[in-house]
Amino acid sequence: MQLTGYRSIFLSFRFGIVIAVFQYNPMSRIIGLNHKYFILSFLVLFFVGGRLAEFGREKIFFQGFLIPNPVIRIALSLNLEDVQIHASSGMKIYRVAENYKLLAEDSSEVRVEDFLTDGEAPGYIKTLNPLGFPEAEIIREKVPERASKRPWVMVNDELVDLAERTSLYFIPANPQSRLTYGGKNYRGIFVLRGSLGGPILVNVLNLEDYLKSVVPGELSPYLFGEIEALKAQAIAARTYALRNLGQFDDLGFDLYATPQSQLYEGMSIEHPLSSRAVEETKGEVAVYDGKLINALYTSTCGGATENAEAVFGGNPVPYLKSTECEMENEQGWTLQTGQSLPPYFVGGGDVSKKTAILAALEILAPDGGRFGPESPAGLTGISNFDLGPNPYLLRSVDGSVSFSSSLDLEPGDAVRWIETEGNVRLLQVQSIPLSNGLDQPFQYHSWQVRTTREDLEARLNQYYPIGKLIDLVPRKHGASRRVIELSVIGRESQVLVTGLKIRQILNLRDNLFVIDRETDEEGQPTHFIFSGRGWGHGVGLCQVGAFLMAQKGATHEDILKTYYRGIKIEKRI
Repeated sequence: MQLTGYRSIFLSFRFGIVIAVFQYNPMSRIIGLNHKYFILSFLVLFFVGGRLAEFGREKIFFQGFLIPNPVIRIALSLNLEDVQIHASSGMKIYRVAENYKLLAEDSSEVRVEDFLTDGEAPGYIKTLNPLGFPEAEIIREKVPERASKRPWVMVNDELVDLAERTSLYFIPANPQSRLTYGGKNYRGIFVLRGSLGGPILVNVLNLEDYLKSVVPGELSPYLFGEIEALKAQAIAARTYALRNLGQFDDLGFDLYATPQSQLYEGMSIEHPLSSRAVEETKGEVAVYDGKLINALYTSTCGGATENAEAVFGGNPVPYLKSTECEMENEQGWTLQTGQSLPPYFVGGGDVSKKTAILAALEILAPDGGRFGPESPAGLTGISNFDLGPNPYLLRSVDGSVSFSSSLDLEPGDAVRWIETEGNVRLLQVQSIPLSNGLDQPFQYHSWQVRTTREDLEARLNQYYPIGKLIDLVPRKHGASRRVIELSVIGRESQVLVTGLKIRQILNLRDNLFVIDRETDEEGQPTHFIFSGRGWGHGVGLCQVGAFLMAQKGATHEDILKTYYRGIKIEKRI
């Protein structure tokens, strides 16, 4: 039997209600009567027992507001307190738990507040009356006692209890309206979720719109304005996002808005060039053996990336192997020595760096050793001399001079040296503060951190009960020369720290470093000096290297296949 004369219209809402509307036709009266009870039962089931649909299953997300697939959920903030949400031209607000309730049809601002007990809420209500909320009331006054603060949300003139497993949906009143949080505009909608740890604000939007903020946030089009590098970044960020969808499903979102996942700051940082890179690579991802890769990337690799397992542990990853970053690592020299001088104090000050000059000259120099003029490394001057056995190596940073066991020299570095009979006996590198011009994008290629033993000891004891810090000793280096095993030696205990944790406990920019020490009169370390390269975890695509490759004519596919071994680029969505 055909249902001639009946036209069915289904309106689907994210809260799981389906409404069927029928147009009556006398020729089908019998069919209508036979289906009367079926339709009634159908509606009852959905209105009473319907549940929330999942994100990303439909293009119509909620009340007709369109979010094209694929949909991604980004946590803008956790454990919110006293937060305001605005809408450029109004928003609808729904409270969603076992059922849903429309709280506001056209609201322009919402405030989130915390209260410790029921008794504090009425007191807050009194403060609202002089501010223009004379009708403010507590929708749910009686709440159970618990240790943590219970979140409440001010919607127009009502306080709403945001209990666990309860959400508020903030829906722009029209497609052109934008929601604002923290002074930044965002595409899509907001979901404010209650949780044991406090309220969580989630931005739900289309993946490609998300990438229009991620790409300029991770690789600035102002400083790295090469379209092929930005395209490589777009594909890496898209692949990372898709592979990690649902990573924090238990908290109701996919990724953080911070570098813990990928940096996302809404529409405020979008740029035409990076948006073009996203649009021209739409749907393109990197795959290995038919599967999405974990497309990790790092800001500046310092000349070489590292094997993934050396930094993150676990099994080797075939496409995340150590790679020479030839475009970034220009020809240079690495000098090493075992030569140093013990501290020599005069008037309370250590003059050992000055006496190193006399030591390099062997006190009396019949051949008239001299202190050479300042000159760029690799140019005429130092390149005419041979490096003597175990020379004294010193590094000068911001007027502070220290002995170093290893020096990396690059074109453009300023050096001073002492030579006798054509051999360099002492060499000092002058680190010059970088300008705000062309050097700025590469300011973390090389760096140095000098910290007191006491400050470092206090930090390390937050992680391990080592007591007084005695020394730090690198035990193992990776393929890129990064420190991947470090002994932390204390008076009370000794621990072996591995991989990324090394960078975290020392509060350094990268694991690619050498350690030098300044000591007191008894030979005990007073300061630790970390001289390093790179910024980030050092695995995967090097963003600065990608930019330099693009400058020299490489395509985005060339770049990606350089840093991710054996991959293919495919259009998946």
